[in-house]
Amino acid sequence: MLAERQITKGSPPGKHPLVGLLISQALGAFNDNAWKQIVVLLAITSVASATASQERAAFAQVILLIPLIVFNLPGGALADRLSKRNVLLAMKALELVLMLLGTAVLFLNPAGGSRR
Repeated sequence: MLAERQITKGSPPGKHPLVGLLISQALGAFNDNAWKQIVVLLAITSVASATASQERAAFAQVILLIPLIVFNLPGGALADRLSKRNVLLAMKALELVLMLLGTAVLFLNPAGGSRR
């Protein structure tokens, strides 16, 4: 109880200072998982055979995992040197732009370049 009072001492009554961060993390996790599911399901439905659909799904998972691996370490180092809030806002803005571009690509060509 005492720790809770100390954490919320400078914030408005009833509002925890980390609410924005928690909401951002929850929506980001939902967005990432929903996006992965859509891409994987489109990869599976774009081919006729079960083997090819499994290969496409695995390929899509690897492609979606690469940015996580590539940008995790530099993002952490950047957050250590700069304001974590600024880094978070910049990354969320970049994520929004990339998701909008990816959505536009999927909307224009849902088969992903495969021919039926």
